[in-house]
Amino acid sequence: MRRCTVLAVLVALLSGMVAACMPVSASGYVHVSGQQLLDGNDQPIQLKGVAVGTWLLWEHWLMGGPQTSTGETNMLGRLASLVGQPAADQFKADYQSQFITQTDFQQIASQGFNVVRVPFNARYLDWTYLDNAVSWAQQAGLYVVLDMHAAPCSQNPYFTSDSTDGTAALWIKGGCKTQAVNAWQQVASRYAGNTTVAAYDLLNEPDGLAMSNAALIQEYRDMIAAIRSLDANHVVMVEARNYTKDVSPFTSPLDPNLVLSIHQYASSTPNPGGQISSAITAAGKLGGVPIWVGEFGLDTPANVSGQLSRFASYSQIVGWSYWTWKMAARSDNQDGLNEYQAPASWVALLNWLANKSGASQPSVSQAQAGMSAFLTAIHQTTANTGMLAVLTG
Repeated sequence: MRRCTVLAVLVALLSGMVAACMPVSASGYVHVSGQQLLDGNDQPIQLKGVAVGTWLLWEHWLMGGPQTSTGETNMLGRLASLVGQPAADQFKADYQSQFITQTDFQQIASQGFNVVRVPFNARYLDWTYLDNAVSWAQQAGLYVVLDMHAAPCSQNPYFTSDSTDGTAALWIKGGCKTQAVNAWQQVASRYAGNTTVAAYDLLNEPDGLAMSNAALIQEYRDMIAAIRSLDANHVVMVEARNYTKDVSPFTSPLDPNLVLSIHQYASSTPNPGGQISSAITAAGKLGGVPIWVGEFGLDTPANVSGQLSRFASYSQIVGWSYWTWKMAARSDNQDGLNEYQAPASWVALLNWLANKSGASQPSVSQAQAGMSAFLTAIHQTTANTGMLAVLTG
């Protein structure tokens, strides 16, 4: 446990770095100790699990559609323009209440995983679903990592952060940084005393031409300060820019109870060992903190097996989260752990919602049929036993 001298506290107050001088509490919470993660009983723990992607943030290409630049908000807007706002809102609610349920958390635990990464869209911060995730995890004996996958104004210019105009508006528009900080303060206020929550993943894949290294670090400092004003116990996770590969922003410690999270997809990482080495260097500058692979997968079992072996060879890596638990089946070896077949009527609607080039606008009745068929399909999944065997073997 780190102790602060009076002089250190005064320096911290003057520099806005009170959080960096706070002691790390071990009372029941997952916490950092050197390059390790410890559980609430001070025993080393590796957090190995899955993400429940596309549940609280739509990603069209994992729902049976194309990969375009259109994010969730714009898709919802197009849907409302077609079927009306009440029907669009009802469809979204039906999807979110049915796509991931308590049964999924029980199945995740039964496979031997111990953590669920829950990506959420802070534009639509709905406590019902986050509360459910935490409660279901607690009942199943799982931990949860809460991941702000989309900040209120989008932390990168991609559909994965629900950018509405192809910009990373978080770094451009006035008031946006404060909105993101306030969102984390709300989360911390709600879950400060909950030991099922293992960590807060502050910003998923922050990026954009308007985002300087200094701006990113200041936003992390502000988020951490807001969290620590209410919650001294939970781990905070930070990610680097350029899909977590560019770790140049990290030059000094941000918090003693912090983990550096990296993402590594084999198909887009030509030098995976080099990426990890760079992350280890950055982790050292952050105070010698552990590293967690917050995303990997969407590949063949053979490639994923090689990644797991690589991760295991680095003592600084304290676990991983496979992307993703459930998704529409694809034909390009980008596989989820549980897959459903996207109905043709839904694909036709989704192509139009995602603004795919050449997609025709369906009629209202066709849209309604597509939505209904989709809600039926998501209950009819097939387990990817080959990938599960690799991850749990």
